[in-house]
Amino acid sequence: MNRLQGQNRRRRRMSGNYGMKRGFITFWLAFLNQIITIALGSSCPRLVLVSFGSEVNGLVNSITQIFVYFSFWRRAWARLPFRRSMACRPG
Repeated sequence: MNRLQGQNRRRRRMSGNYGMKRGFITFWLAFLNQIITIALGSSCPRLVLVSFGSEVNGLVNSITQIFVYFSFWRRAWARLPFRRSMACRPG
């Protein structure tokens, strides 16, 4: 593909209602994702309780909570400023 074809492809992508269509599709996919998350979040704990009992349900909830804490720590750690002077000290 030569340079002119690449420029034409970029122009076509940016012209018209392409951004609006893409935003519309993104909105509905996010909405569908939330509906599926709500449905599974309300039905899966009940299935675990009926099938395995409260001990396994408690274990699953504890493991999930640990992953949530790790996620929060990772986000907090990513926001900390990195000081090159402290990290690369000689000796």
